[in-house]
Parts: sequence; structure tokens; C-alpha cells
Amino acid sequence: MNIPGLLGSLPLWIYIVDALLVAGIIAALIWSFISRSIFKRRLEKAAVDEEAARHLVLEKYDTGALIRRSRMIEAGADKYGDGLLKNLGISRIWVELVRRRKRVSDIRRVLKFIPEEGLFYVFLAVLDKPRKTRYLTDWLKESGDLLAMRRIALSGKGEDFDGRKALEIFGEYISHIREMTGDPEWASRYFAVKILLHHDDERSQRAVWDCLHDTHALVRRTVATELKTDREDKFFEALKSLFTGDPVFEVRRAAKERINLDFADREVLDVKKLSEVQAFHVLDLMNPEFAQDENTALSFLDNDNKELRLSAAFFLSRLGTLDRLFQQVDLGDRELLDRNFKLLTKAAEVGITGFMKAVSSNSNPATLLIAARLLQKTGSRELINSLARAVFSFSDEEKTHSDKKRLYEETLKAIKLRGTCDAVQLICEELERQSHKTAFLNRILPSLPESGDFLVAPLLVRMLKDPDVPERDLVRETLLRFDECFYQGEIIAILKAEREEYPHQVRIDALKLLAQLKKPYCLQHVLENLAILPLDEARYFTTILADFSGDLFNKRVEGILESDDAHVRASLIAALPATGIKEFVAPIRKALKDADPEVRIAAVWALHDYQEQRALNSTVEMLRDPVERVRVQVARALGSHGTETVLDRLKELLFDENEVSTVKKAAIAGLSFSETRGSVDVLVEKLRDMTGELKDEVIRALAEKHDARSLTRMIEVFKDAEPKIREAMSEAFKRMRSRGEESLVSLLDEDIPSLLPLIYNILEETGWVESIIRRLAKRDPKERREAAALLARIGTRAAFRGIVLAARDPDEDVRVEVTKALEYLNTPEGAEILSDLENDPDKRVRKYTLWALERIKARNLD
Repeated sequence: MNIPGLLGSLPLWIYIVDALLVAGIIAALIWSFISRSIFKRRLEKAAVDEEAARHLVLEKYDTGALIRRSRMIEAGADKYGDGLLKNLGISRIWVELVRRRKRVSDIRRVLKFIPEEGLFYVFLAVLDKPRKTRYLTDWLKESGDLLAMRRIALSGKGEDFDGRKALEIFGEYISHIREMTGDPEWASRYFAVKILLHHDDERSQRAVWDCLHDTHALVRRTVATELKTDREDKFFEALKSLFTGDPVFEVRRAAKERINLDFADREVLDVKKLSEVQAFHVLDLMNPEFAQDENTALSFLDNDNKELRLSAAFFLSRLGTLDRLFQQVDLGDRELLDRNFKLLTKAAEVGITGFMKAVSSNSNPATLLIAARLLQKTGSRELINSLARAVFSFSDEEKTHSDKKRLYEETLKAIKLRGTCDAVQLICEELERQSHKTAFLNRILPSLPESGDFLVAPLLVRMLKDPDVPERDLVRETLLRFDECFYQGEIIAILKAEREEYPHQVRIDALKLLAQLKKPYCLQHVLENLAILPLDEARYFTTILADFSGDLFNKRVEGILESDDAHVRASLIAALPATGIKEFVAPIRKALKDADPEVRIAAVWALHDYQEQRALNSTVEMLRDPVERVRVQVARALGSHGTETVLDRLKELLFDENEVSTVKKAAIAGLSFSETRGSVDVLVEKLRDMTGELKDEVIRALAEKHDARSLTRMIEVFKDAEPKIREAMSEAFKRMRSRGEESLVSLLDEDIPSLLPLIYNILEETGWVESIIRRLAKRDPKERREAAALLARIGTRAAFRGIVLAARDPDEDVRVEVTKALEYLNTPEGAEILSDLENDPDKRVRKYTLWALERIKARNLD
């Protein structure tokens, strides 16, 4: 072959490529030489300076580069000493190579340079690659160290290894290994027991049994897990002791698992005999796969010991039992509901509340009820939001009349006690929906949380401005629970607004609220607007003002009493007696001569309320006041005052032939308001004295006297009165209508024999008896029973006429009342009534009377 010719025929680019390759190889060799030289120089510096090792080597070469230069580092260590290895921290990398690659070069390197750090991992590599055992055994023999096996153990950190393989390889060192069970270092004891577990020698087994009480948990756990023995009873008792008494969880768990594995058919323990610590350990290792463990945990969930209860609750939570107790309930099964609630409460008391997360996706009312009750004290407050959304979505009927009523109330309570801002917003929305419903307001308003003041107070003010909102007192009381900064300005604005802007009721409530705040700096606002309130409420709130503002109140009142506005002054004068402050009597007496009639009326009643008798007696002259309503109110005040002096003065005016009729009418009005017996006598005397003048006024006055004392006197007078007077008084009784009839019926209870016939007679004349008989036809049995009982008490012929008609009433209690009454007809006293009934024009009355009497006779025969 003509090689030169062949070469000469090749293209030029091939020569160029070859030249470049050769140049690259030469450059690589040169760079390799240079980099090796540089690395060697850096190793020299690193051997004596830890800082240089970091800057020159560790920061410039990654782990892979250092591994590739391991031979150079070895050479450097031979040349410069072990300080180089320490400064570079290469031991960790070399040990990791043994663990990962298990190469002979790596094993030799570790054995030569860093045996203290890597012996155990060489040991593990040998167990995994038995063909390389000789490198370790040769090193052991060459070291001449009697404690070489101990050095292996101490270079490890308790890693697991195959003790049986170790025994096969290092069996010649068994005596040394057995001695290691008494070593003070736990790693040495662990290493020894891992091997001795597979050595059948009695001494080795004894050492293993002793290790059940080793001071290190890993040693005890290893024996509990790996010991194979034919001494089952002893081992079972040892495992029970570890399971219930060992303070380390991993040891107890290993003992429990070993019992479950090899002694599942044995009764492990009696929980009732366990100490608190033992019970804690048992609960700490409940197994979800064993039904008896769930029952045991449930029994401890009701335990007073919270430490045990926590363990039981934690296990039951992981098992899902608490979720089941929470969700599998029914409002119809109250016993189950109460039981589950009690158990879940016990869990919640120790902080186990994860089961309540189901509130977000569960619509079961019974589940929601449990949640509502629990969330009042514990659990995530965010869950209250989900609870509120679910419960507020119920219909109004469900919220008030079904089993969900209690759920609704408990939810409101949860929001009040622990609700978030979102929950407060939800209850505000619910309140706005129900703001015109009394039943809901009485439940929601007391449940509004103070923490939500910035949301709640504005809503309550809007409700106060709506006159159609009921329960206004409760709305005000609720507002008072919140800081006045949220509403005081708006309340004052209502009082200062034009009259047409707000209804009168709204203005009344605004004034009440301002007074209830009891702020001295609001005193003038309240006093000047007192006329807005009804008199009784004005008195009440005036008392409040006087109590909290003291001398300032007196000063401001004096100023208003000297002011021009009659309406404001009259309202204040009428309210002042409630304070009991006598200093105001003098200006009030002065007001009796005021130009405004309302002020004069207020002054009269104020003196009446102050019980200023002398001053009040002097007001008799005001019966001649030019304004009728003043005369009427003066007469009323004088009449209700009721002293003998006043009565004599009224009588004098009434019988004065020279007095005008307007004054006499005022005197009659005064007598009508008096509850004294003497006032009745004066009016009756006037009836005898007059021919026709003022007669109707007197009858009307007597008709107003339906108090017990006046009625008693009127009946006494009626008894012996002449026909003309009886006729007038009968008219008065009729005009009393229901108010007088109720008073007459109540007089029956006093059982005054001389008055009873007269009361019966009056009640018949007024038509009351007939109205009661009509009630016997009512659908409601309760009304019919009450009617029958009332007729039985009256016992007149008219009453019995109604009673016999009820003899066949379908209600047994009505028939009982009839029977009791009809028994009276079988007596001598009832003979006359019986005769009348048997001859009654109404055939049905005659028939029922005979039938009822036959029934009574038959009953008596029985």
C-alpha cells in the first residue's frame, strides 16, 4: 500500500482537524499538569491554615471536584499530616462515599485516614458486601486494639444493621461484644445487643434480657422488637411493663406492636386497675384497627383527669369517632343528643375540636345545635360564621315553633360570646330582616355582642327612627350597652330636627335614651324636651335626672320655671313631685295663678302629688276657673285627695243655691273621683234634693265609682233606698258596664251575706247574668267551664235557667260544675227556684231541669 500517496490524497481539512486534536490533547495535558500543580500548592497552604483551606479550596472546588481529587488529598495528608483533612472537612465526604458506593478504594481510604469517623459505615458496607470483609478484619487485626469492636460501635449513631450477619462475620469477637453491654456509651450497648440477640449462648441471652431495662430507649426498643425467646410468659409480662410504664413513646409503641403481633390472643390489661400514668401510656398507643381500643378511649373521654381525656380525645379524633358523634345525631333522639354533646364537650375542654369543621358542610340541625353550644366556649370562632349562615337560612316558622327554635337561640348566644366580625354582620342582617317582629326582637337584641358596636349601634339607631319597630324599650336598653359615641350625636339631632321630620314616637324614644345615658352635659337637652314624654314617663325620667345631676338639676329647673314657654314649664312642673325635692313647692304654688291653663293644671296635680294638703285645699276656689278643663282637673285632684275638709267644701258648693251650674258640675266631678264612702252619700243626697237639674251628671258620677269601697257603700244605700233613688242608682250600675260588673263579682268573694242578694239583683238588672249564659255556647271548653262556675256562684233563678241548659255539655268539667249547682235545687232553699224552672215557659228548660234532677237522684241512690 502506498501510504505516502494515500496521505497525500487526503483533503486538507482532515490535516487541519488532526492538528487541532493533537493541539487540544497537548493543551489538556498541560492544563491538567498546571491545575494539579496549583491544587497541590493550595493543599500545602490549606494544611496549615483553616482560613486558606476555605478560600483556596472549599470555595473554588465543589464536592464532585474534591471527590475526583481524593488521591491528591490522600497524598497531601501523607505529606502534610492529618491537619489537611481536618481543615478541608473531607472526612464527611469520604464517609458518605463508603455509605453510597462501598468501593474498596473508599473503604481503604477511610480505614487509613479517618477510622474514628467511618468505621461503622465500613462495617455496614462489609455486611452488605461480605466479599470485602477481609479489609475490615485485617484492619482490626493490624490495629491490635482489644476494643476495636467498641470503636466500630462508637463511630455510628444508632443506625440499624443486620445483627445476624454481623454475628457470622465477627463471631470471634463475641466475648468482647458481650462485655460492651455494660459500656457507659449507649451506642456501644446498642451495637452489642443487636448482635447478641442472635447468639444462643446463655450468657448472651442473659445480657439481652438485662437490656430490657437499659437506660437508653433505642436499646430497650430493639430488644422489645427483635428478641426471639421461648420464655413467652416472661417476655409478655416484660412487654406489658414497657407498654404501660416506659416513659419513652417509641419504646411503648414497639412493645405494643410486639404484643399485637405475637400475643394478640392474650388479655393485655384491665384499664380499671391502671394508674393515671399507665392509663396515659395505654391511651397514647390506641390502635384504630382494634374496636376495643375505641371503647376504651370513649370510657376515658368522660374522665375527670384531663391528661387522660386529652389522649383519649386525640385518638378518637384521628379515628373519626368524634366526627361520627358530632354528625350522627337527631333532634328527635334527645338522649343520644345529650350523650354525644357531653362527650364532645369533654373533648373540646382539652382542645380537641377538629370535628367541628363539619359545620361548614353539614346541615343536620342536631349537629348544628351541638356546634352552637360548643362554640360558645371553644373551637374556631370562624366556624360561627358557617353556623350562623346555616341557622339564619331557616324559615321564621322553624326559628320560632319547631325543634330548631333552641338551635336558633344557641346560635345567637354563640355569636354574642365569641362571634367574629363576619358573624356580627350576619346577626345584624338577621336583625334587619326581623326588625318588625316582636318575638324575634326579644331573642336577637339581648344577643347582640358589644364587640360589634360599630356595626350594631348604627343599625339600632335606624330601628329607633322607624316608629313601626316594636319593643322600643328593649331597643333603647340594647343601645345603652354600647358606647354613646356611636349614637349620641344622632339622638340629639332627632330632638333638634323639625317636628315633621320624625314621628312623635321617635322623638319620645330619643329623649328617653338621652335621659338614660345619665350624662350631666345632656341635662338641658332633656329638660327642655321633657314635654315630649307622657306624664308618667316624664316623672320617671325626671327622677333619673335629679339623681345623677344633683345641684345642677335644681339650678336648671329654676331657670326653666322662670322661662316663657308654658308647655315646657307645665311638663316640668307635673314631673317634679317624683323627685321628692320640696324646694320646688313654692314656685309650683305660684304657678296656680299662671296665665296658661296647662300650667295651672300641672301645678294643681303637682301639689296633689307632693301631698301639700293646705295648698291643695286652697285650690277649691279654682273650681270657678274660666277654663272648663282646669275646673275638671281641679275637681279631680280635690276628689282624689279626699280629706273631710275638701268633701265639706265640695258639698257646700253643690248645695249652694246661688252657685252657677258650671261650678256645681265641677264639684260633682270632684266627688266622682273620690273613693270615700262620704262622697257616695253626698251624691245620693243630691239625687234626693234635685228635681231634674244636674241629675244626669250625678248618675254619671256614681257610674264612675267602681272601686270596692264606693261600690259597697252604693249597695248598702241601694238596699234601703226609696224607689226613685233605686231607679237612679240602677241606671248608674248599668252605666258602669264591665268595669262595675267586675268589681261587683269580686265583692262576691268577700261573702257579705247582707250584700249578696243585692249584688245578684244588680248583676241581673245590668244584663251580666245573661252575658254569662251566652258564654255557655262558646266553642272553647275553658270559657264554658268558667261560665258554669260563675252561674253556680250566683245561684239565682236566672242563673239556674242557664245552668240547666249546660247539663248536657260535652265537656266533663262543665257537667261537674252543673251537677254541683243543681244539687242546691234538691234543698228546701232551692224549692222555689225548682218550681219556677219546672214551670218555665221554655220547653227545653223544663225538660233539662227534670232530666238533671233525675240524674242527681239516681246518683244519690248509688
